[in-house]
Amino acid sequence: YKEEDIPGLAIKAGNDMILPNYRLSFRQSYEYLKKAYEKGIITEERLNDAVRHVLNAQHRTLKKSSLSDKSCEMKETTMLAEKKSICAIVSDNCELKLSEKTRKLFVLLAENNYPNSGTISRELRLDNTFSMENTLKRKESILEAFPGSEVLIINEFPCREDIEEACAKIYEYDEVVFYVFCNSSSYLASDGITDRVRNLINANSEKTAALIHIGNPYEIKKFGIQKRILTAASARQSEQYILKALKGEYYPEGSLPVSL
Repeated sequence: YKEEDIPGLAIKAGNDMILPNYRLSFRQSYEYLKKAYEKGIITEERLNDAVRHVLNAQHRTLKKSSLSDKSCEMKETTMLAEKKSICAIVSDNCELKLSEKTRKLFVLLAENNYPNSGTISRELRLDNTFSMENTLKRKESILEAFPGSEVLIINEFPCREDIEEACAKIYEYDEVVFYVFCNSSSYLASDGITDRVRNLINANSEKTAALIHIGNPYEIKKFGIQKRILTAASARQSEQYILKALKGEYYPEGSLPVSL
């Protein structure tokens, strides 16, 4: 079936609401449904039935929360959980704290910013932790925590120029710290680190002082033996403690949920 036929046929078949995919805007979905109604594919009876179901569901689920605001205790518990979720893997011959005598380069991954062709809907855009805007804030935090170091930002899906620039920069410094992540995206059929990022890290393993990885812990297996690995499920609250750990001001308490 054509994409314009699918929403109307779905309602006809008994679905009460359409959740548009990431290629289709809400406005376009509405126009397709309206056309299906005008053609008689969606009958008046089926439309009223669907609307009744949706309104009943809203009546049950859209009630105001009994809590007007999160308590300080709840906020502290959330922060403590993220802090305790950080895991550290350190080689036998070194400590978690980074040396203060070396010149360091931090290589950060940022979400690729593809030009919008106009065919993909951007109506629902989450505040991505690894957007370029947030990565630039991350850069400021790192430079504040490690004065004298430098930060290089490359794309999550790096091109050849990204990799060549990173390799050339790494040679100028005593040590490199890689800060990587992987986001779950169902239509990409993977939530893993790309081979290009893996190869970049493994090719510079001798100079790698630490690897910071946010997300799927199974991906750590791709990086071979590293001096220091810090990993967490998310970077919201844990990020500040990851930097503290590399400064020797905090030692993570988390245990990895997977065996390496």
